[in-house]
Amino acid sequence: MANSPSKPQSTNQSKTSASSLFSKATIGVLIGIFVLAVVSRFDANISPSVAKIQESFPNEDPSKVESIVSIGSSAAMVSAVIFGKLLERLSFRFVGITACLFVSVGGLLPIVMHDSVNELLFFAIVVGFGVGIITTMLPSLEAHFFHGKQLSTLMGWNLAVQNGASMVIMYVGGLLALQSWVYNYWLYAIAVLALIPVFLFVPAEKVTDDSSSADQYQLKAGARQSTANIVVCELLGFLSIFLVAVMYNKLAV
Repeated sequence: MANSPSKPQSTNQSKTSASSLFSKATIGVLIGIFVLAVVSRFDANISPSVAKIQESFPNEDPSKVESIVSIGSSAAMVSAVIFGKLLERLSFRFVGITACLFVSVGGLLPIVMHDSVNELLFFAIVVGFGVGIITTMLPSLEAHFFHGKQLSTLMGWNLAVQNGASMVIMYVGGLLALQSWVYNYWLYAIAVLALIPVFLFVPAEKVTDDSSSADQYQLKAGARQSTANIVVCELLGFLSIFLVAVMYNKLAV
């Protein structure tokens, strides 16, 4: 009878620890995750400027101009496959910095190099490659530091941050596009600023740092058995990203 009150107390403690996503111990990692989540939506930054770009290049095929927004999805698919494997060897910090560099370089160079649509397409591929790196890394980064209810809560917050950032970016991009479509590319300066919190708050740990050799062997064995399912999921993910990009194109024209 004397020990009976201990059960509800431990249950309450577990509920508290599971729900305390935002704490002093986790706030740094959360800042890094949310910053990367914002940058992961930068592949559609130029959507408000598609019509203006078409006016600047009247002899170019409209479908080619619209591809400036959607072509990044193809590059994201390639980078997702490449860095999905490299995550086992590289730290989260290094991968995050690399991704932000791709996004910032590919997004800012069109400010000074925009003589043809082909140049804009190339830089869109560079941006898409960086975005694909982030979308590949984020789930691993979240699952590495959070589990159970905390992970579920974080995924909800992450989606809210991404959608909120997309709305703000589209709105600000539309305002900039009213002046000049080139100004729209200045939004990629945010990716440069993102390098600071990514360097400070994203840990320099690897996916396998907290896994034993037996766990790693089981994971690899399970991955080999689920290869077909993984490929199908990747193709479905690519298709969904591509369709979203197409929707942004049509809304901007």
